[in-house]
Amino acid sequence: MKKRIYFAIICGVLVFALNACSDSCKTCTQTTYDSGGTITDQGDPAEYCGVELISIEATPDVTIGGNTTRWECY
Repeated sequence: MKKRIYFAIICGVLVFALNACSDSCKTCTQTTYDSGGTITDQGDPAEYCGVELISIEATPDVTIGGNTTRWECY
């Protein structure tokens, strides 16, 4: 039981450290393209930093019925 508690504490500290040390932020938006490459839908841009930004950038594109949705960060 102690090992699980220590593991949870260490994970929490690592997540906090990654968030605190990551000064890079980007503005990202979720964009949907049709099969011809034309934008059919675009979400509102928002700024993401740290672990949240890493998670968004690691999200794979999703294609459904010829429409591809992806995160675009700049």
